[in-house]
Amino acid sequence: MRATTESMNEISSNPWRGQSCLPRRDSSRRIVSYVSAPRLLCLLLSIAAACAQIDDAAKRQYDELVKKQHLGGRIKPEERQFMMKIFPQLHPAQDSTGMTPLTDLGKGSYKGEQGGLYPDGENTMPAAHREAGKRQAAKIVPLDADGNPSPKGKIVLMSIGMSNTTMEYQAFMKLAASESLNPNLVLVDGAQGGQSALETSDANGNYWKVVDERLKAAGVTRKQVQAAWMFHVVVTPYRPFPLDVRRLQNLMTETLRVAQERFSNLKITYLSSRIYAGNALVPQNPEPHSYESGFAPKWMIAEQIAGYLEYNYDPARGAVRFPWIAWGPYMWADGVKGRKDGLKWTREDFGNDGMHPSESGRQKVAHMLMQFLKTEPTAKSWFLANAAQTAPPATPAPAPTAQTFDPNVLRQKVQSGQQLTPEERKFIQERAGQSQQQNPGQNNAAQMQKRREQYMKEHPPQSSLGLIPLTDLGTGKYKGEEGGLYAGGVNTPPAAHLAAGVSIAKTITPLNASGAKSADGKIVLLSIGFSNPSIEFPAFQKRVADDGDVNPKLVTVNGCVGSQAASVIADPNSNYWKIVDQRLAAASVTGQQVQAIWLKEVNPGPTQPFPTESKKLHENLIATLHNLHDRFPNVKVAFLSSRTYGGYTELGGSPEPWAYETGFSVKWVVSDQLAAKPELNYDLAKGAVKSAWIEWGPYLWTDGVKGRKDGFVYLREDVREDGLHPSDKGSAKIAAMMLNFFKTDAATRSWFLK
Repeated sequence: MRATTESMNEISSNPWRGQSCLPRRDSSRRIVSYVSAPRLLCLLLSIAAACAQIDDAAKRQYDELVKKQHLGGRIKPEERQFMMKIFPQLHPAQDSTGMTPLTDLGKGSYKGEQGGLYPDGENTMPAAHREAGKRQAAKIVPLDADGNPSPKGKIVLMSIGMSNTTMEYQAFMKLAASESLNPNLVLVDGAQGGQSALETSDANGNYWKVVDERLKAAGVTRKQVQAAWMFHVVVTPYRPFPLDVRRLQNLMTETLRVAQERFSNLKITYLSSRIYAGNALVPQNPEPHSYESGFAPKWMIAEQIAGYLEYNYDPARGAVRFPWIAWGPYMWADGVKGRKDGLKWTREDFGNDGMHPSESGRQKVAHMLMQFLKTEPTAKSWFLANAAQTAPPATPAPAPTAQTFDPNVLRQKVQSGQQLTPEERKFIQERAGQSQQQNPGQNNAAQMQKRREQYMKEHPPQSSLGLIPLTDLGTGKYKGEEGGLYAGGVNTPPAAHLAAGVSIAKTITPLNASGAKSADGKIVLLSIGFSNPSIEFPAFQKRVADDGDVNPKLVTVNGCVGSQAASVIADPNSNYWKIVDQRLAAASVTGQQVQAIWLKEVNPGPTQPFPTESKKLHENLIATLHNLHDRFPNVKVAFLSSRTYGGYTELGGSPEPWAYETGFSVKWVVSDQLAAKPELNYDLAKGAVKSAWIEWGPYLWTDGVKGRKDGFVYLREDVREDGLHPSDKGSAKIAAMMLNFFKTDAATRSWFLK
């Protein structure tokens, strides 16, 4: 094993390192002496700062600078000095905070969020996730510069993060030099000072250019990076929990997506959160935000365990967008009070700013990381020198080669979000190998391309169709059906219906896990649908996390699942609903807390002329609304959207004109409730309640590049290579429309905003 180090800008050496700002006490807690002039000076400065008065103008200026830095703005040297002067007066240093480490919190909760590192308040990962990690670890082998297995190749373990990360990882690399580790292992410090999660989430940012330089200096390539350790922060957090933590989760998620795209052989990433920050004299990441940052990796890991496709690492389930992730060492403890396993953080463990670790603090983290990697079952097989002889088998013994499975059953299992067994995986791999032997050169990519070419020959992509969006059609008609989102060709709901919705919306309030009103409770906005909204909703969640106007009690949960047709979601016994339950649990909320829904569905592969397919979707949407009412007793409102433009598709799915026609399905459902049909009744005074109050959400269809009257266009760059699923640009467009809708609609403002 060899480690590489890079000179980098760190905080200057601390003349107070190893000293305390507090008086020395004997065993009876009496003050017996003060030590060293620097300690005395530190104490006096702290007292003076605490006693100083801050006028309103200074406080406003400070708050503005905090928000500026939080959003990535550059802070001038004189502004930084001003912030460092004000911060200790607002947030005096603390030896401990009284908060309970996640590892000790267990099934207890912090502001409504359950403790533990993993779901259900546990500190050990679920067995199935660990086995999946072992399978990933078994794939980590020495690779040459081109990413091919080679006995003389390298395994790169890289750090990702900011200033604390690089300080601690460099201490770890020095420690590693004296350990008996895999001789093919190369440690590369990719973490950099001044680079928060905001910077690392930018694929085109300078952060990744520096990473490339460090890989080159270490004599390795991107293709040899197979494992990573990451912990991160957002700079100067100031918003109430969980807003800034959700933002951190989103930025960390995007960072690992960037890493996966850059490092095609990245298999595993271990996540950690901040150390104690109660001694901080600067506002970069103080308490309680440092403690709260632990929920970001916890939520990420829980969502991968729950099967979110945006965290997918398994090629059998679709496109790989993420490495397998799990907790690395959990490093937070309550200052000198510590935690149950004995870890404590004292003033001596920090530099003169109280935020960055001193040499003793770095050594603590380095030893924690070393112990973790030497004992973690998903790391030992590639980290240790004698791993090949001691590592346990990553998977159960393979099934007999004669064992067979129904490919159609396996395909349905994968599409429903279930994990394949090792035997099923082997069957698929062997079957694929036989197919390639029987058809030389006919790999999956070639077959997909052939299918695409045939579809495009029969259905050439179109940048516009000449169809008129419902919002522009008005009282005009499409195949006998009037336009507009509501009856009479209008785009606004009837006044009486909207008034009813506003009244119901005002009853939406934070609920605890049992569904009772609670000041510490949550309001859950749940999305329901297929692959496209499963891609669009996370983009919306990012905007929610970054918006300071959003209610901090709001929790958004992505319940959309790829390849789930409306007909499947309409079935109350389908596996779809099990996945939704898992995702609610991963977000530390319950079905009792679900009060609002965003619903967008399709039935892929339509063939029948209008209105046959639209009527079928209309029936499925009503059945879904019934399921939502039955499963979530406190659901009050639901907002429905139809599909985006589908003229670019190269693989079918939901092409035009059916994508356009889904708008009528939504319109008919809303019209049914306006007509007081019993199957969509939401008013107990009128009989049995069968549905939430419903309204159009944002109308998402536009005629491609031709657009619509409000200027909204949907371009080829707004969809991925398949022409069907939204690209990052397309998702961003939809997310912006959704955020604007939820911030301005009369039936949402009372619970969506502060």
